[in-house]
Amino acid sequence: AAIQAKLDELIRSGRAKNDFIGIDHLTESEVQEFRDKGAEAKAASGGLAARS
Repeated sequence: AAIQAKLDELIRSGRAKNDFIGIDHLTESEVQEFRDKGAEAKAASGGLAARS
C-alpha cells in the first residue's frame, strides 16, 4: 500500500514530495490517511478523487 501511495502521488503531481519519504515505515492505516488526504486535495483542486 505504501508503494502504491507513492506511485499515486508521482502520477498526480509529476514529482515526488518529501512528505512521502519513509512512508513505507508507516502502518497500513497511516498510509491510507496519506492516500485519503491526497485524494481530498485533488478533489478540492478540481480533479477527480483517486481510486484505490
